[in-house]
Amino acid sequence: MCDVMPTISEDGNSSQGDRDSQASGEGTNVEDMLLSILDERDRLMESLHDAQDQLVFTQNRLAEAERERDVLNRQLSEKLPEVSKISSFVIFFNEYHLKLCNYYYYFYSSMSLS
Repeated sequence: MCDVMPTISEDGNSSQGDRDSQASGEGTNVEDMLLSILDERDRLMESLHDAQDQLVFTQNRLAEAERERDVLNRQLSEKLPEVSKISSFVIFFNEYHLKLCNYYYYFYSSMSLS
């Protein structure tokens, strides 16, 4: 397709005035558009800075949580042998108690039968 050029008016003065008003109107539209773009850029940059701050804060919290996890794992590893030993004692005394209860049960049962 070919573009059609607007007709040229024979009256140069009115045509020049129309072009000037049209150019100034377009200039205002361009300025408004540029201001709008700059405002949007500023909002986006502020949003980016907020997101970066939030990321740094979250990374710091993660590092702190990892350090705390490492401390707790170390404490658990140190106490695990002691817990295992205590568990063994509990199992031993539980079995001993059951045997003792059975012994007394049979002992008193046999006494009541006699």
